[in-house]
Amino acid sequence: MPVIEKLGHIFSRAFSPGTLIRKKYQAFKSLLELDDLSHRLMARLEQIHYEGKAVDSCVVRKTYEDLAHAISGMIEQLRTMAPSRYEKLSEVFHRIDADIRTALLREKIDRAEPHLLMLDQIPGDSELVVGGKAANLAAISRDLQLPIPAGFVITAGAFRHFMEFNQLEAKVEEVLAELDIDSTVSMGLACEDLQAMIEESRLPDDLEHAIVDFHGRLTKDRDRTVAVSKRSSAVAEDSTYSFAGQYRSVLNVNRENLAKAYKLVIAGKYSAKAISYRVRSGLADHETPMAVLVVEMVEAKASGILYTRKLFAASTSSMTLYSVRGLAEPLVRGTLAPDVIELSREPRPTIVRKQLGSAKSKAVAAPGGGIELVDLQPDEAAVLFPDDDLALQLAEWGLKLEAHFGVPQDIEWCLDEKENLFLLQTRPLRLEAEKASCEASPVEVSNPVLLEGGEKAASGVATGKVVRVSSGTDLHRITTKTVLVAPTTSPVLAQVIDKLAAIVTDVGSVAGHLASVAREQGVPTLVNTGRATGVLEEGEVVTVDADHQRVYAGMVEGLGRTACDSNGIKTDSPFRNRLRHILEHTSRLNLTNPGDPAFTVENCRTLNDILRFTHEKAIEEMFFLSEEGRGKVRGAKKLRSDIPISLYVLDLGKGIQWAAERSKYIDLTDITNPAMRALWEGLSHPAIDWSAYPKPFDWQEFDRISAGIVNVESQILASFALVARDYLNVNIRFGYHFVVIDAVCSKEINKNYIALRFEGGGADFKGRAMRIMFLAHILETLGLEVHPQGDLITARARRPSPSESRKKLKKIGRLLGYTRLLDIQIKDRGQLQEHIDSFLQTNAEG
Repeated sequence: MPVIEKLGHIFSRAFSPGTLIRKKYQAFKSLLELDDLSHRLMARLEQIHYEGKAVDSCVVRKTYEDLAHAISGMIEQLRTMAPSRYEKLSEVFHRIDADIRTALLREKIDRAEPHLLMLDQIPGDSELVVGGKAANLAAISRDLQLPIPAGFVITAGAFRHFMEFNQLEAKVEEVLAELDIDSTVSMGLACEDLQAMIEESRLPDDLEHAIVDFHGRLTKDRDRTVAVSKRSSAVAEDSTYSFAGQYRSVLNVNRENLAKAYKLVIAGKYSAKAISYRVRSGLADHETPMAVLVVEMVEAKASGILYTRKLFAASTSSMTLYSVRGLAEPLVRGTLAPDVIELSREPRPTIVRKQLGSAKSKAVAAPGGGIELVDLQPDEAAVLFPDDDLALQLAEWGLKLEAHFGVPQDIEWCLDEKENLFLLQTRPLRLEAEKASCEASPVEVSNPVLLEGGEKAASGVATGKVVRVSSGTDLHRITTKTVLVAPTTSPVLAQVIDKLAAIVTDVGSVAGHLASVAREQGVPTLVNTGRATGVLEEGEVVTVDADHQRVYAGMVEGLGRTACDSNGIKTDSPFRNRLRHILEHTSRLNLTNPGDPAFTVENCRTLNDILRFTHEKAIEEMFFLSEEGRGKVRGAKKLRSDIPISLYVLDLGKGIQWAAERSKYIDLTDITNPAMRALWEGLSHPAIDWSAYPKPFDWQEFDRISAGIVNVESQILASFALVARDYLNVNIRFGYHFVVIDAVCSKEINKNYIALRFEGGGADFKGRAMRIMFLAHILETLGLEVHPQGDLITARARRPSPSESRKKLKKIGRLLGYTRLLDIQIKDRGQLQEHIDSFLQTNAEG
C-alpha cells in the first residue's frame, strides 16, 4: 500500500513530542503494508488452487515463504505497538506454520545408495532408485527372461549427488519459482539457462570414474568398443505419467562422450516441454529425480512400437504393431509414417491386417556418434518388417508383459541385423474410453470439408483458429483454443498442449510421443493427413472431427466436444493435494466478528485468522492510544452518518475542522480532506440501497450506555481513516470483505494518486472472483490501472487533478456501496454483464 514519505513528517508534527505515539504509528504503517502484501500472497495461492493455474511447486513454496514472513512481520509490529500484550500470538503462528510446512517438505533422500547398478542387479520395487524406464526394463529380463540389451543405470541418487556437488539445487529452485508456464518465450529463456547450468557443471570424480568403469564391463571380452544409448529414466516416468518424448535421449554414445552425454540427459529434465508436462501433471521437481538408463546400441534392421490393445476400439480382442526400418527414433518423434500390422489377441495371436508405410528413409548410427537419416533402397521400401513369425513372437511377448504388469502395455522393440528381437522399453498404455461413449453423436453437417483422411491419434471434436507451426520457435504464437497445424508430431509441441483445441499434422503416427500426450490431455488429434499444412490457412476458424478424420470450415453447430474433454490439469495430483492442505491451514477464516468473546489468540486456527486478528488489534492499538485506562478515545473521532458504516477518523493534521477537535463525534462537514468527503458522498448516494443492513446507531444513547468507552465492533463493520489536509488512508470492512484506499488530493498534481485494494467476501471463490471481474470492468471505465488476482483487485490512478480525484473517488464510493453483496448475487457471466450494464446506466452521472 503506497504511503507518501511526507506522511511521517505530518504525523510527527501533529503528535510531537509524543515519541511513543510516533513509534506506534511507524509500526502501524509497516503493519498495514505487510497486511496488504499478505492478502496479495494469499490471493495468489487461492488463485492457483481455484483457477487450476499451472505453476511449479516452487512457486507455491516461495509464495508461502513470503506469506509466512509477512505475517510474522505483522506480529512483530503489533508487539511493537503493544509490548507484552500479544506474546501467545507468535506461539500460535509457529504451530500453524509448522503444520503447513509438512506439506512443503521434501522427502529425505538416502544419498549413500549405489550410484550405478547393472541391469541384472536391479531388484524389484526399485523405481525410486532407478526410475520407471530402468525398473520396467530390468523386470522384463529378471521376471520374464525376455531379451533386452546389456546395460546399467546411473541412479537417482547419482543425480542428487551431482546437483549437490555443484550446488545447483537452490539455483534451480530460484528459477522454477519465477517460471511463467504460460509464456513460451519466458519458458524458453529460463530453461536454456537451467540446461546450460547443468551442461557446464563438472561431474564429481567418483561418479565419472564409476560411469567409465561400468561401461568397461559392457566391453569386457569384446574386440571392439561398445556404443551405448543414454536414455532418461526419471522417477515417475513410464508410470501413471508417461512423460512420452518429454525428456532427452542421446544415442550412439562412444566412450569419450560418456560424461557429456550423461549431463545432456539430466539437463533434459529442465527442457521447457519436460517442465511443462511435469507441472501440468502435478509433480514437484524433487519428486522426479533423473536416473539415466545406459544400454548397448543395437544395430537395428527394424524397430517399432507394440500396443497390446488397439486404440479406440470397443473390442479388446486386437493389438497393433508399428514398425520402421532402422532405429525407432523417427517413429516416436512423428517424422515417419510406419508400417502397421494388426493382430488378434485370443486365443493365440494371429495376423488380421497389414499396411505398408510411406517412409522413404531410416535412422542409423552415425560413424562419429549420434544418428543420421539415410535413404531407403527400393527393395527395403517394398518389404514389410517384421515378417509374420517375428510379428507373432512380439505379440506373444506383449501378452506376457501385459499379464505381468496387469495393464495394457506400450512396448518399444528392435530387430538386429541377425534378426534377433530385443525389448527396449515397456510402460502402461493410456487408452481412451470406448468409441461409443467418446465420439460425438452423428449430425448433419453443411459446412465445407477442408480436409479428409489421415489417422485419429486422439479422439474428440474441437473448434478453433488455425496456427501453422514449423518448429519450436513458433510456439509463442499459440493462444488458447488454437488448432495447431504442423508438418510432424514433434514432441516439443507438447509444451503448449493445454492451449490447444486440436492438432492436425501432415505426417506422424498414432504411436508417436505427441500422440500419447494428446490422449493423456484429451486433445483431438489427426495425424498423417499428408497435406494439412497446405490446405488449412493461418487464422481461419475450423472444426476438427478427429473421430471421423475430417476438418470443416468454421464452427459446426451441434458437433461439440465429447465426454473425453480434459483441461490438461490433473485435479487429484500430489501437487493439488499438497496445495489443498496448505490452503486449509492458510486461507480459511474462522474469526469473523471482532466483538465476539471467541475472537481470541487461542482461537486462531489458520494464517487468515492470525491476519484478521492482528489487523483488528492493530486498529484498536492505533485508535485507542491511551496506555492507562485503555479503551478511552485519544484523538480518534466517530463519524456520524445515515448509512450503517461505523468509521473512526484520526486527524494527522488539518484533516478536520479546528472547531471539531474536542468533539468525540464529527459530521462529514467537519472533515476538510477533499478525498474523504468525495468518497463518503459516493457511499451515501441515494441510489445505493442500504435497506438490507441494520439502521445506524443512536450515537448519544450509545455514548451513554458505553460510558465513554468506544468499542470498535459495529453492526456492519469497524472502519478507520487517517486524514491530513490532502492525504487519505481509509480501511473499510464490509462484513467479510475489505477495502483499502490510499490517496493524495492536492494542488501539486505530480504528487497526486489514488490506490485501491479490494478483497474477500462471503460467497464461494467463484462468486468473489465474479465480483472482482465486475469491479475491474467499472474501474477501467473510470480510468484506473487495474490488476485483478482471484478474489483480490488492486487499482491505481496516477497524477489526477484535484477535480478528477474528487470525481473518481465519488464514483468509487458509489461502486463500493453497489458491490457489497454482489459476490452472493452473481451466479454466472450472464448476470455479471447485466450488473455491469445496470451500474453503468444508473451510476454514470458525476
